[in-house]
Amino acid sequence: MNASFFGQGLLISGGALLVGGQFAKLGRGFLVASGLGLCAVGLAPEDTRSQVHFAGAAVHLACGGLGMIFLGPKVSRTIGIVALAALVLLATKTVGPFGLGGMERLAGYPLPLFLCAAGARLLRGTMNP
Repeated sequence: MNASFFGQGLLISGGALLVGGQFAKLGRGFLVASGLGLCAVGLAPEDTRSQVHFAGAAVHLACGGLGMIFLGPKVSRTIGIVALAALVLLATKTVGPFGLGGMERLAGYPLPLFLCAAGARLLRGTMNP
């Protein structure tokens, strides 16, 4: 699993660097940082280097949410805000019925979905890089 986090982080950062053009530099910068944070998660397993793992996860989740806000259409901005709100609730351990794992997923899953949708739009030609 750690190798998959590292690989996904490289793909997120590399993709953000390769797709240029009209995309906001700030939004792409957030995605690069998000990918690097995920690489740190993969290099520092929670059970051995928890401080580095949690710091990398925080960077990944926060910058991923901000990247969606700066790059996406209105729907993605809303999802990015929801992801950031979930991150704040997770950080304060105010998780309600979701539990820590559920709140972590609510904060983390929107970014891969956003990236899949953006990739599909790029392939269809409905989004210009």
